[in-house]
This record gives sequence, C-alpha cells and structure tokens, in this order.
Amino acid sequence: MIIDTLDQRDRYADIPGLATILDTIIGLGTDVEPGQIDLEEEVGAVNIFSYDAADPEVKTQFEAHRVFADVHVVLQGEEVIKLAALDALTPATEFDEETDFGLHEGPATVTVTLKPGWFVVAFPSDAHLPGVWSEGPSRVLKAVGKLRVA
Repeated sequence: MIIDTLDQRDRYADIPGLATILDTIIGLGTDVEPGQIDLEEEVGAVNIFSYDAADPEVKTQFEAHRVFADVHVVLQGEEVIKLAALDALTPATEFDEETDFGLHEGPATVTVTLKPGWFVVAFPSDAHLPGVWSEGPSRVLKAVGKLRVA
C-alpha cells in the first residue's frame, strides 16, 4: 500500500501507469460529474463517485481485487479508509473474476482519514474498506483510479 500526498507523487514514477492516473485526477475539479474516464487499456480508468460516507458500524467488509490496484483520492469532503493484509482476512464472498471483486472480513491494520491532497493505493495484497465516515455522516466526492497491475 501507499499512503502519501499528491505533491509527492513523483516518488512513485517507477510504478507503470500510476503517474497517468494521479495526473488525471489532479486535473479534476470539484465540479466534476460522477462517471468514468477511460485511460489506455494497459493503465486502467478513473471512476468518479459522489456519495454519503457510510456508518462504520454498518459497512464492515473489506474489498479486494486481483487485476487492479485502487488509487483512492478524495476531491471534496473526507472519509475513512481501512486497510489490512488480504491474507490476514477471511473471505466473505466468492471472488468474482469477471468483476475483479471479492469481500473479506476481519480487523483493520491501518486506518486513514483521507482528505483532499492525499492518496491511498491499495494493491491486490491490500484489502481495503473505503467510504466510511470519520465523525458522522458526510458527503464525499472521490476519484478512484483502477490501475492495472496483472
């Protein structure tokens, strides 16, 4: 996993496609509409979401992927994202190869309050539980880059 500020993104230039995703996200304003921005196939895409952060007592399952790493960037508002080593969790659903998605249960190892100016990269070995509130209900505008790693 990577947790860093956007102004330090050049540190990760050796990760193919990450700069493309971060530069695309940095170019977005807070007036961006939810949807998808397609990038080169070998890189992935950027998805834009607008939602109410979830109650951390209700949203408790981690997600994980095998083909894509998720690059989380909050554009407006804030959310908590919890992370854990995938092999330390228990599968809660069968992994869906077609959608590159599976749910898992267990304790978080790292908890980050993600605010504008910061990013988190969750690789396939990093299960992540994004989109929960930190201090009560809040509205979030977020970009999630889907970085092809396999």
